[in-house]
Amino acid sequence: RGFGWALAGQTNNVRKVLDSALQREVDWLKNAADVLAFSKPQIKAIFEALVQQGVGPVLIYGPNSTLTFCLLLGLLGVAEDKISHEYQLTEQNSEAILEYDNVRRKDFGLSAITRFDLPQSFVLDVLNYINTEYHGVDVYLSSIGLTHHQLESVKKNFQEPRNSNEKLIDVEEQYVASSFA
Repeated sequence: RGFGWALAGQTNNVRKVLDSALQREVDWLKNAADVLAFSKPQIKAIFEALVQQGVGPVLIYGPNSTLTFCLLLGLLGVAEDKISHEYQLTEQNSEAILEYDNVRRKDFGLSAITRFDLPQSFVLDVLNYINTEYHGVDVYLSSIGLTHHQLESVKKNFQEPRNSNEKLIDVEEQYVASSFA
């Protein structure tokens, strides 16, 4: 799915993955596997940007940001069930996500869809695939050319205390609070 190609300044693979995965209705796990296989330079570029000290705060946004978060959170050692739970919170905004996705599909000459057919186990399935196929997130990221030092720098950047003026907002808590306002 287009995934970070615009971020990395490369759009030549977008159509290839969209055609192979979405147009032909390949299942979601195969789509994620294709992105991992075909997008190594783009994924590497994203993580090279995250290596830079003081890079935060960071906004990761796009049609396949879930895969980026799976890789990043897996690298940071977040438990897989926690990653899955956090992903499932996106269901709160599924209509907006579907609308955005259909605009992107139209840009590439693809027909609109009426719903996503992601199983509840999607994130766990992707993480299991990474663990089985690549023997873990760290090994996958190393296989695309990131050094141990770079991976440790990303971890350090996301685990260090932030500027006292920054505030992280738990989206789930904000959503619940706004529901009762």
